[in-house]
Amino acid sequence: LHEFIHHYLIDRKLKLPFEYHEALGDILGNYGTIEFAEQSPYVNKNRAIAQRSRNESLYRAINKSIERINRDSTQVSRVNTWCQRKVNKVLGEDLFQNDRFNYTVNNAFLFRYRAYTEKYFVLKKLLKKQKSIHGLLSIVEKGPSNPKDFERYLHEIR
Repeated sequence: LHEFIHHYLIDRKLKLPFEYHEALGDILGNYGTIEFAEQSPYVNKNRAIAQRSRNESLYRAINKSIERINRDSTQVSRVNTWCQRKVNKVLGEDLFQNDRFNYTVNNAFLFRYRAYTEKYFVLKKLLKKQKSIHGLLSIVEKGPSNPKDFERYLHEIR
């Protein structure tokens, strides 16, 4: 589902700012899987909810680490160590999440995952307000292509 959104945006010729592409993909992956599980005997809803919860815990740790480093860049090593402990604790035995997140936390790790995590909770709030993935996508489709205008547009809706 995550990769589907990239094709959807291209096919619809939507000029979504970059930082929203990956976040929207993860929203669709996390919440779309849960919605699918409600209608399918092949996906366990509780497992889908647990995976979303683990993903969101990882996103919060990454976002918090970036915020802490931005506030005080002399604490990079300490913050990276803190984030590494959080990541290791959340990952557990989940193969998919280990494949995706089980790397040494450093500046490159935080920079890589920022595209997924930075705007995720903005979109999650909109998803909850719209009450459906379809509602969220309709908001995204109507948004302006300029990143600053898009950001302002979303804040007006929230």
